[in-house]
Amino acid sequence: MRIPWLLGLVATRSLDKEVPGVYELVEHARQRIASGVKAHQALQGCEPIAMTRELERCSKPTRRTLVTDCCRCGSLENPSLATPADIERAAWMTVPDVPVLFWCFRVMVGLGIAL
Repeated sequence: MRIPWLLGLVATRSLDKEVPGVYELVEHARQRIASGVKAHQALQGCEPIAMTRELERCSKPTRRTLVTDCCRCGSLENPSLATPADIERAAWMTVPDVPVLFWCFRVMVGLGIAL
């Protein structure tokens, strides 16, 4: 039995939205992290008032990116020094370990049925 819209309903809470693949998600994360690094670079050395103005000029996703995604380069003390390789590595950190999730779910369902 096939239910073609069920994954879209679970993943996007919509019947007509397309479910993005891993590569699309990584590309989106790469763009967000790169914009967060640029925003971090722009804010370096700003006074608090200038920093507030700079953040207000950024879009809301960029502000959130500055706080969250820029910090994914966790090994970096200063995210504004992130190289393209650091950004790439941080973007791929957003992808879960699919085989582990796949088998853990099956084990969980099997244990539930056994109990």
